Amino acid sequence: MGAVLSYSSQTASPLIDASGLSLLIGSELRWLIFRHRRPNKSDPWELQSLLILEVYEKHYANRDLHERSSIHQAAKIEMMKRSTLLGGDPYSSESMSSAELKQAQNEVLLAKWVAAESMKRCLLMSFVFDLTSSIISSHCSSLFVDKLKLSLPCDDIIWEADLSTLKNIALPQKPPSIRSCFNKLLQEQRDDTLSLINGLKPDILNDNWRLKISFALDSWKFNINQGSCCNIDSLLIDLRVRNKPTTKYFELNEPRCKMPVYHMAHIRLHIINHDLLIYAGVPARMNVVANKQDYDNVAERMVKWANSVNGRMGVIHAYLCLFECLLPVDQGDIDYKPATDPIPERPHVIVDSCLTIWGYNFVLWGPESDRYNSGELAFKESGSEYLSRMKSILGTALAENNAQDFYLSVKRLAKSLLTVPNTRNLAGFMNEMSRIYSQCFWTLGQEYSRLFASCAERSMGRGEVFCANMYKESIV
Repeated sequence: MGAVLSYSSQTASPLIDASGLSLLIGSELRWLIFRHRRPNKSDPWELQSLLILEVYEKHYANRDLHERSSIHQAAKIEMMKRSTLLGGDPYSSESMSSAELKQAQNEVLLAKWVAAESMKRCLLMSFVFDLTSSIISSHCSSLFVDKLKLSLPCDDIIWEADLSTLKNIALPQKPPSIRSCFNKLLQEQRDDTLSLINGLKPDILNDNWRLKISFALDSWKFNINQGSCCNIDSLLIDLRVRNKPTTKYFELNEPRCKMPVYHMAHIRLHIINHDLLIYAGVPARMNVVANKQDYDNVAERMVKWANSVNGRMGVIHAYLCLFECLLPVDQGDIDYKPATDPIPERPHVIVDSCLTIWGYNFVLWGPESDRYNSGELAFKESGSEYLSRMKSILGTALAENNAQDFYLSVKRLAKSLLTVPNTRNLAGFMNEMSRIYSQCFWTLGQEYSRLFASCAERSMGRGEVFCANMYKESIV
């Protein structure tokens, strides 16, 4: 991960071939960990290494390692089950609420506490990454909420303290479990939902469970960060980094969306990744070759999705995600480099947002022109012109006061989206995104680039559905 993230550095990378180095290490690391682990017990370093490796495999590696991350994901969960994480109470013989620790026991108990807290963080990170992968790629989850019986990790102020400071901090009572915190969070969202129902707009009563979750997501965003996806300065807890004036923590001043999975969750409520990819023209998914019958079946579902208000709410969030990620404030040009993005999932969420918008418009309105066969490949709008125009129409109509107003304004936009003119002028935009993703050093980014180029050609009138060269580095 250090090698691939060196591309995100503000200074030139000291590595001649950072991606080659990461691939050399990542290809064998999993087998080395499995080969040298001790039986009957999983140490924190093993799980931490596997978590870092899984992030690399999923987001930065080649197609082979990307698939491997999903195949071996459950192995990490099984290792956790065979530890104090899911198999028992790591503090069963200790009272962590007592601040009167004998001096002779300090170092022993601290080491034991650090190991237990490290395992807690592994579990929480595993759940978050598993859920994120499920939302982005529609992969099956391996770790479910009912398994999260362990308590939450301690406060980061305690976690960052040294031994001398720790002795002067009153250790808290046993924190609540992760599962109980989820229950409390859902109860808070339920109260907000009831507030909406009891308000002037009770139409949520007629909506299905997906729209209730949609509002819960908006309520969460406003509760956790005053409705902002882009400014997360108030959420940062790494005190040492924040207090160093010379350190850039993921470029805090950049205005892009820092929580792209929030938008992706809205999109996924109404359409699965399989349908988006097949309709966009991938020649195979999950190693299964797609055919014309598969495409026709997906197209039928896409028509129903695009004609529903529920589906269009996801499309609105796809537009919002692109506005926040691709168009910096007060600039009209697309300025984004996925190869140097320090947020691993953001390039993939942007891809899915692009395919959501393209699929919605293509299934309803078809291509923007028929110039492909004539060889005249002039675009009606450039990528920046299209996105800036859509932002001027959609981005200014949102209510940002509270979750209720925001949710209802998104729903109003979804209802009126059919009346927005020329939303199908996407050839220039998809061509621009193809150029941007062609600069990626990781295989999936290059595959996305070829798929975007294929979509651009279809928007210009090309009749062939599938992108035949998408997996040109693999055998399909």
